[in-house]
Amino acid sequence: MTKWLIIAALVFFGTGPKEIAKINRLKKEAQEAFERLDFETAAQKYNFLKDSLGLEDPEIALNLAHSYYQMADTASAKDVYGQLSMRAPAKEKSIALQQLGVMAKTPTTLEQSLQYLKSSLKADPSNEGARYDYEVVKKLLEQQK
Repeated sequence: MTKWLIIAALVFFGTGPKEIAKINRLKKEAQEAFERLDFETAAQKYNFLKDSLGLEDPEIALNLAHSYYQMADTASAKDVYGQLSMRAPAKEKSIALQQLGVMAKTPTTLEQSLQYLKSSLKADPSNEGARYDYEVVKKLLEQQK
């Protein structure tokens, strides 16, 4: 569905076939780099798609954030996850909030972590990864008290 929305938006705003082909090529290259764990290349390509070409695709933003996270660029990852947590569809919003919860899982920020994970589950109750992380953080908080 996202693919068709992008194509429709590109056609509506006058993007020609060459531009669409370029976007599709860059998305494919970014995904391939991500799959082979070349997160720096993936981040560069996803960032170009998002910022330079102005694509508002939650999957692109999510993979950009994941790439930053894997590169240990937590500030950039938090920024993109934070943007997604405010305006992405439920599934991507849930994943972004889950990642923010995981990143906040330190002894001094467990309450914040738990709140992110609770919000993640509210956004998508079927997110089993968030449910697992929520239970882990909840137990860690109980052990602290």
